[in-house]
Amino acid sequence: MGNGMNKVVDGLYLGNIRDSENKESLSQNNITHILSVYNNAKPVLEDMTYLCIHAADASSQNLSQHFKESIRFIHECRLNGGACLVHCLAGVSRSTTMVVAYLMTVTTYSWEECLSAVKAVRSFVGPNYGFQHQLQEYQMNQVTEMSVNPGGRRLKQWLVEQIHSGRYPGLVWEDDSRTMFRIPWKHAGKQDYNQEVDASIFKAWAVFKGKFKEGEKAEPATWKTRLRCALNKSPDFEEVGDRSQLDISEPYKVYRIVPEEEQKSEFIFHCGDIRIINIRNTCIEWM
Repeated sequence: MGNGMNKVVDGLYLGNIRDSENKESLSQNNITHILSVYNNAKPVLEDMTYLCIHAADASSQNLSQHFKESIRFIHECRLNGGACLVHCLAGVSRSTTMVVAYLMTVTTYSWEECLSAVKAVRSFVGPNYGFQHQLQEYQMNQVTEMSVNPGGRRLKQWLVEQIHSGRYPGLVWEDDSRTMFRIPWKHAGKQDYNQEVDASIFKAWAVFKGKFKEGEKAEPATWKTRLRCALNKSPDFEEVGDRSQLDISEPYKVYRIVPEEEQKSEFIFHCGDIRIINIRNTCIEWM
């Protein structure tokens, strides 16, 4: 079914079993990783990195148990500059379910919206009823996690409060309109590194998230990673890469607060369907 693999977003393709064995097509699309999801999934090509998941296209099949493993596989591939082909036998149900679960994780959109996005590039896809139910449950669990984890929902509010508090040296607004801010980002290996000062904002975030309590072993590198993941995943923030016009140098990072109207630009309407045009290289972190 279909006429070859289809590009969903940069570094992510959806296809069938024939596509997974078509060396010419794999090479043309710069595929480096293959996620195979079918009954007898197994590695086929020596020069590919595989994740093989044995699963039937049946409503009773528990596919959601493999979501996190599959999402990590796809995302690590993309973050490292590779391209991942996700396939089952026909490229309709099982593989589509995995792609939709991935898109839900790296965007703020529902499973129905993500499925519509996939249908815009591969019109005949359709997870079976059981897989749709699992996607719905996954969405509900994700929302529940965000609701019980105030850091996920209130990162913007929390961070603005910290900037205004003046308690953290170097954490300041970059412009008068308060649309950009700088955050200290000194490497722990620097000779003048002072954990109490240079890791203070990262520690505060860990405490706020419930990931650290006084008396526990200090892990400033982990604290920093958690905050960066939160910033990069949140649609409210965007790291400023080009700082040539700013009076700033390392060891700081600069983030822009993204207005709500811009946050919807990841999806556009095309011939009545939603099509994804951009996904940030965000970090993925589960509780």
